This record gives sequence, C-alpha cells and structure tokens, in this order.
Amino acid sequence: MVPVEPISLSVGIATLFTACIECFEYFKAAKGFEQHFEVLLVKLEWQQERLLVWGDLAGICNEEQHSVGPVSEREYKREVLTKRCLDSIGHLLKDTETLKSKYGLRAYSSTDGSTPQSGISSNAIKRFRLRLGRQPQELSVLHRTKWAIHDGTRFQKLVEDIRDLIDGLTTKVPVSSELQEQKVQDDIAAMVDDIQSLQLFQEACKDDYPKWWTAASAAIDASEVATFDN
Repeated sequence: MVPVEPISLSVGIATLFTACIECFEYFKAAKGFEQHFEVLLVKLEWQQERLLVWGDLAGICNEEQHSVGPVSEREYKREVLTKRCLDSIGHLLKDTETLKSKYGLRAYSSTDGSTPQSGISSNAIKRFRLRLGRQPQELSVLHRTKWAIHDGTRFQKLVEDIRDLIDGLTTKVPVSSELQEQKVQDDIAAMVDDIQSLQLFQEACKDDYPKWWTAASAAIDASEVATFDN
C-alpha cells in the first residue's frame, strides 16, 4: 500500500484520541480468575496498540499537523470520518450501562488484585505520551471507574466490537500498512526480556493476527537463547 500523508487535524481530534486511549486503561482481570481472562484482556490491549500505532502514523499528536486555517474539502471529510470513528470507540468504552449489561463487566475494586497484561502497547504509549507531553499520573483515567472481567464470552464480544470499530477507522482513514506492521513488530521485539508477557500476547493473537504470533514466537526464541547464553 502506498503511504498516505498524515491527516491535517484540529486540536479537538487530538483531545478525542487521547480520551479513547485512556479508556483502554479502565479494564482489569480480577486476581484469581482463570488465565483465559488474562488472554482476553491482552486481546483488548492489542486493539489499543493498533489504535496507538494508527494515531502515531496519522500524526494525531503532532502539533505541526493541526490545522489552524481553512482546510480543503478532502481534509474536512477525513477529519469528520476520524471524529465519527473515535466518537464511536470512546462511547463504547465509556458507556457504563452497556459495559455492565451487554459485556458482563463489574466495577473493579482495588481489593480484587489484578493480573499482568502483556505490555505490547507500552512502547506505543510511551511514544504517544512523549508527543503529548504528559506523564501517566496526569491522565484522567486515574479518577475513572475501572472494570473487571466476570464473563469471558461477553467480554470477547466487546473486544470484537472494538476491533470492528478500529478496522473501520483504519479503512476510512488509512495510513501506511507497511509502517504499521514495522511499528508493531518493533513493539513486540522490545518485549524480549519479558517472556511471560510475550507468551500471553502470543496466545492472544494466534487466531486473528498470525503475523504477530510469528513475531512473538521469534521474540520468545530470542529471549530463550539470550537466557541460555547468560
């Protein structure tokens, strides 16, 4: 695919994108639940990674690309499509009643403990926060209700619905698929020192993203070789 030029965006789009990214931090798998729930949580984290990489390539938090004057009709249409897609993602992840009734989530208590996530999106989040100029403790997610998975089947449906919305965004407002793949592969390779996270990620992506399963397998092999050599 020929690379698509970064989007000329209003500052409001960057704010909306930031809110969507924060929403992914609301979800936990309560300690003591089966590993299947951990894998489901990593599947959601993978969707966050996809959105972060798209935003990185689209220049969402690049102030030089924020439009300050008149824009072309084409740019206006792309911005409208971007806003519509991000609105849908954010609404789904913040709709309290739907999260409880449709997706089987319950309010998360700190006494529940938590299970580890794969860390796949950590490098993408670091890039995002660097561009944004904000530190993790400044994000409003710290003051939001967090959710714990209690119904694996229904939570899987949430993951699928978010995946479909991000698919729609990346189709309607495309960026270079080659660069997307490279960034994700770099993020997987950066997990080489955390074999447990790599194994979680490998299990989470084996059905829907075979390329990333292969990349995770290669990173696991590299990690094991490094451990053996030491």
